[in-house]
Amino acid sequence: MKLDIKKLKAASLGHPIYKGKYQVYPVNSLEDYKKQRERKEGLKNLFLERIDPKKSKEERVQQLISALKKNGWKLVDKEEK
Repeated sequence: MKLDIKKLKAASLGHPIYKGKYQVYPVNSLEDYKKQRERKEGLKNLFLERIDPKKSKEERVQQLISALKKNGWKLVDKEEK
């Protein structure tokens, strides 16, 4: 199935996506997003790191591992268990 991007239109304010279980709210910055989410869900974000989706799978895994280590996670090798 192909999707023609030129034919895509934004949903009107009366569309069920805005009134249903989906909650859409404007975000001005990453900090604004984190604050709204923490307030809405009652959970504190430990960290939020950007992972570049254009990199290869191995590069993304290494980027994820370094982000976890930078935020205090300790990785255990499978053979050490």
